[in-house]
Amino acid sequence: MKSQLEVTQRAITGNHLAKLALVILMGLVSMGCGPKLGKIRLEQVEGAISQSQVAIDRAFLKNANTLSPELWSQAEQQMAESEKARSANQGLTAIQLAYQAMATAQTAAQQAIAASKENELDAVIDKKSVRIEKLRAEMQQVRSELKNVRSEADRTNQQKERRASELKRKLQQQSGQVSRSQSDAHQARHKRDQLQTRYDQVYAQSQQTQRQIEDYRRRIRECENQLAKAEAKLRTARQASEEAKSRAIAQGKSYSRQIENLSQQRALRDHDAVLARKMEEARAFALRRQTWTPNRTGQTALSRPQASEGRRELKRWDQAWWDKDLNTHLSYYSRQLQLEQSVIRATGEERKHLDYGQTAPAIRSQAGKGWSRNASADTPEIQAEGDSLVVTYRLNKTSGGRQKQPVLYDIWEREVWIRKQGQAWRIYREFWRIYEDVPKY
Repeated sequence: MKSQLEVTQRAITGNHLAKLALVILMGLVSMGCGPKLGKIRLEQVEGAISQSQVAIDRAFLKNANTLSPELWSQAEQQMAESEKARSANQGLTAIQLAYQAMATAQTAAQQAIAASKENELDAVIDKKSVRIEKLRAEMQQVRSELKNVRSEADRTNQQKERRASELKRKLQQQSGQVSRSQSDAHQARHKRDQLQTRYDQVYAQSQQTQRQIEDYRRRIRECENQLAKAEAKLRTARQASEEAKSRAIAQGKSYSRQIENLSQQRALRDHDAVLARKMEEARAFALRRQTWTPNRTGQTALSRPQASEGRRELKRWDQAWWDKDLNTHLSYYSRQLQLEQSVIRATGEERKHLDYGQTAPAIRSQAGKGWSRNASADTPEIQAEGDSLVVTYRLNKTSGGRQKQPVLYDIWEREVWIRKQGQAWRIYREFWRIYEDVPKY
């Protein structure tokens, strides 16, 4: 930097010397060409000294007295010598010294500017050097910290790898646990769905059972009401039956007297033949009665559900008769059926026995005779006896003979015995008692 400054000062000094020589040369030329040869005017000398003083003042303002003291002192000396030459009326010497002082002052100013810039540059360089040293120290510290960070990063990576491996192992364990938990949860949901389904079924069954219980309670109340009505009707029917029995006994006595009279008349005609035939019929009847007439014990082997089922079948059999569905009505008869028919007339009683093949034509024949229910026995009583159910239905119709007062009726009583054979209920015994031309009872 100093060598460059020295080169700059030499260049500036050369330039000022060249200018000074040019100025002196021009002054000499002007003096040689002026109107007064060999003489220099005073205003020219004053002008040169003034210009030199201005140059020195400018150099002072540029701090040339401190930054370029040698040139500054030289310019001051030259200025003083120029003023002495002026005082000695040495015009040319005064001008030369004035211009030399001006050139030296300008050179000092240039050197001061250069030195000032050099100082500024040195200050900047010093500041930069301090900054560089500081940056180097910081860089060294950063390198040390970076080294520490790298070491810490290596340890962290190793810890991370160990933790990652451990985490992976734990994840695998947890994954297995999650899989097992999912499987257990799936099984639990499946079991829950099964339990929910079973609960819904049980709840529906309980609701249905509750409704059935309410229905049974309602039916029980209805049955109790019907039973109370039936008991009342039964008492009325028993009373009517006692009255009818009384009337029937009286009518029977009348029939008996008529039969006795007829028998006596016939006996007179053919006493021996009639007696023998009656004796044979009596013996056969006694044998059949022993075989056909069951003994009532009032005891039963049927459970309540079985008895209820039998009653429903009897109601269906009876309803098929009134619906004129004879095929369904006849389908309830067993092929081992025993049917006894008794027809009681004023002239006597006629009995006969029918088997399964003879029963269907007989029932079809009775179906066309206009039988109706007896108003006093619409709901016949069904009784349990042994393994069977027994019930007596009473039907009636207006008698077909000549009517007179009181009106006479034909009464048909059907005593039905039914029991379960295999999976079906079948009628295996039936008694018909048909009363002709009797009062309605």
